[in-house]
Amino acid sequence: MISYLLLKYNVDPVLFVTLTNSIYNGLVVLAVAVGLFLVYRKISSLGYEAARVRRFFLIIAFIILPAGYVSSRAANIFYHPSEFWSFSLFSDIVSSQSYHTFHASLVLPTVLISALLFVMRFRFWDVSDAFFLYIPLSNAIGRVACFLVGCCWGGPIGFSVFGFDFDFYNPVPLYDIAYNLGIFLVLRKMHGRLYAPGSQVRSVEGGKVTALYLILYGDARFLIEFIRTESVAAWGLTQAQIVMIVFVAIGSVILAGLALRNRYAEIPESDRPLYGTRLAAGGLIVYFALFFIVIALLMRAGLVTWPLFPVEGVMDAWKRIPSYLPVFFLETAGLLFMAGIGMPFSSAFRIDYRKLMNPWFLFGLIGSLAYTVILLGSTNYSLRGAEFWPPVIVISLLNAFAEEVFFRLAFYRLLRGSGLGVVQAVAAQSALYSTIHLAVGGPVFFALSFVYGMVLGLVFEKTGSVIPCIICHFIIDIGVIGLPMMMY
Repeated sequence: MISYLLLKYNVDPVLFVTLTNSIYNGLVVLAVAVGLFLVYRKISSLGYEAARVRRFFLIIAFIILPAGYVSSRAANIFYHPSEFWSFSLFSDIVSSQSYHTFHASLVLPTVLISALLFVMRFRFWDVSDAFFLYIPLSNAIGRVACFLVGCCWGGPIGFSVFGFDFDFYNPVPLYDIAYNLGIFLVLRKMHGRLYAPGSQVRSVEGGKVTALYLILYGDARFLIEFIRTESVAAWGLTQAQIVMIVFVAIGSVILAGLALRNRYAEIPESDRPLYGTRLAAGGLIVYFALFFIVIALLMRAGLVTWPLFPVEGVMDAWKRIPSYLPVFFLETAGLLFMAGIGMPFSSAFRIDYRKLMNPWFLFGLIGSLAYTVILLGSTNYSLRGAEFWPPVIVISLLNAFAEEVFFRLAFYRLLRGSGLGVVQAVAAQSALYSTIHLAVGGPVFFALSFVYGMVLGLVFEKTGSVIPCIICHFIIDIGVIGLPMMMY
C-alpha cells in the first residue's frame, strides 16, 4: 500500500527504501516487543519467582531479535543449489540479503530459549505454551508491515462485472492477519482452560497449545502458499510448504506423546519401567525412520548433498564435514530417549580394560583393520596425498561416534530393557543398522553391515562400554569413508 503510493508519486529511491525499511523493521520490532510483554505477563501469573522470571526475560530480550534475524536470513541458503553452499555464501546471505522468512526466524530463538529453560529450570511446556499462544498475535502484527510495504502479496487478479474491469494484486498479508488472529483466539481459549488457577490438567496436558499452533498454522500457511508468488523448491511445493509439513508432523508427534504419557500415568507402578522402555524403543525406531525419510527427500531435492563422493581437492574434502553433522541428531535423540525413561548411560563411556581381552572385541578390531587395509590396498584407483587424511579421520570419527552411540548404546540398551534376550536384541539393532547401508551400498553392503553390526553388538554386550565399538567402527570407516574421498 505505502510502497504503491510512494512509487506513484515518484519518491526518491533512497527515501523510498529508507521509509519502507523503517516501517517494516519498526512493526517487526513492535510485534516482538508486544509478544514478549504478553508472554512475560503470562509466565509471571503461573507462580514462578518474580525475580527469576525477570532475569529470564531480560536475557531473552537481548537474544531474541538478533537470533531471529540471523535464523530468518540464514534460511535463504536453501534457495541456492547445494553445490554452491559455502561459509562465504552463508555469511553473505546473513549479512547482506534482505529476504526474511517467518518460520525460519523461529528456529534459532527456539533452540536458545529451550537451552535457557533447562539452565534456569522452568517447566518446558509452561513457557513453550505461553510463547506459542502469542506467536500468532505477533505474526499478525508483523503481517501488517508486509501489507503496508507491499511484500508477500499474491499475483495479479482481474475480473469484470457489468462492464467494469477490476485489476488488483491478491492481498495475501490480509489473509495472513486473519488466520493468525483466528489461531490466536482458539489458542487463548485452550490456554485459559489448561492454565487457569487451580487447574488440575496443567501437568498432564501442557504442550497442547504448542502442538495445536504448529498444526493450525502449518495447515493454514500450507494452503495460503498456493496464492503467493513463491518459487517452487521441490515436489511442486514451496520451501514454506515443505516446512509446514514438518510443523504439522511435529505438532502431531507432540499430541501423540502427550497421549502416551497420560496412558503411562494410568499403568500400575510395577509395570511402568517395562512399558516406558518399550515405548522408548518403539519411539526411537519411528524417529530413525522419519529422520532418514527426511534426509532422503532433501537429498532427492538437491538441498542436501551425500558426502561420500570423490572430492576435487582438500578444501572440498573439509567441506564434506558439515554434511555429516545431521547424523548427530540420531545420537542425541538416542540419549534423550534413554534419559526420558531414567535409563543411565554415563557408565557406557568408561572402559574396564580387563574386559577388552575378550574374543569379540579382538575379532572386531582385527576384522575392522583387515577390511580397511584390503579396501585401500586392493583398489585400482590411486590414492591422494597425506593432506587428505585429516578430513577423512574427522568424518570417520564423527560417524563412528554417532552411529555407535545410537545403535549399540541407546537402541541396544532399550531393546534389552524391553525384555529381549541378548541374541534377539543384537540381531534387532544390527538389522536397523544395516538398513542404512542397504540404501547406500546395495545388498552386499547390507549383508556385510548386518554381520558387522552383530559383532559390534556383542562387543558392547561383553564390555559394557561403547568406546571399544567406536574404536572398531572408526578403523573400518577409515577405509569405507576414506576410499571414495581419497581415490582419484
